[in-house]
Amino acid sequence: MLTGRPTWPGALCFTGLFVASPTPGFDNTHIVIPTYNERDNIGRLIEEIARLYGRDGVNVWVMDDNSPDGTGEVVVALGERFPNVQAIVRTAHRGYGNAVADGMRKALATGAEFVLTMDADFSHSPAVIGKMLDAARDADLVIGSRYMQAGRAAVEDWSQLRLWMSQLANWYFRAMLDISARDNTSGFRCWRSDLLEKVLAQNLHASGYAFLTESLFYAARAGARIVEVANLYQGRTHGESKLSTGVLLESVWTALRLGLSRSR
Repeated sequence: MLTGRPTWPGALCFTGLFVASPTPGFDNTHIVIPTYNERDNIGRLIEEIARLYGRDGVNVWVMDDNSPDGTGEVVVALGERFPNVQAIVRTAHRGYGNAVADGMRKALATGAEFVLTMDADFSHSPAVIGKMLDAARDADLVIGSRYMQAGRAAVEDWSQLRLWMSQLANWYFRAMLDISARDNTSGFRCWRSDLLEKVLAQNLHASGYAFLTESLFYAARAGARIVEVANLYQGRTHGESKLSTGVLLESVWTALRLGLSRSR
């Protein structure tokens, strides 16, 4: 496991769509964390990231959808201890997808070469960040995956129903969109900036969790090298899940719309 700042050697050069790709380190990597009512989680998460990778070495953008529980205020206070942590409290165009996209654009605007997205509820292990950055040396997009082995899921504290629904959703998205990634609904991702700019330039419609499928679809169409690394998904111990019927329906419709556009 990596501790402190990585000391990887110079930039790698690739042929094809993406060239002269930089190597990842924490001074050119920004972490985007969308939040809504994560007051009990966000402080612990940032402290754990700082403990593993250095207090001054990680740039974090917390994109908070004006949480009524005061999540934004917690992050603002943390900024006094962690100078590279920024809180953006959003009051318009709210939703998971909008929050992530806004955070990505802010990270790119400040010169990030790699943008890593993760949830605040510890379902995405901070210990896996180093492994994802290692994998990003030879990839354009790295996914922290629950499904490294076909037919098996690395999850804890899930009901059998939720596990079946997740597996069915991933099967549906792979079939509709011709995506080879096993876990295409994971929000734990590390993007190279050149690929991310191409994806964000598309006419993205999804405002919720369907943004994950939509952005992955355009990444695959761009010919991106997509790699998955294992992440043990742990159920949250604080706060409530943001999944809803509306979120699920948007995801199903998004995959259908994109699948039809691919066939045309």
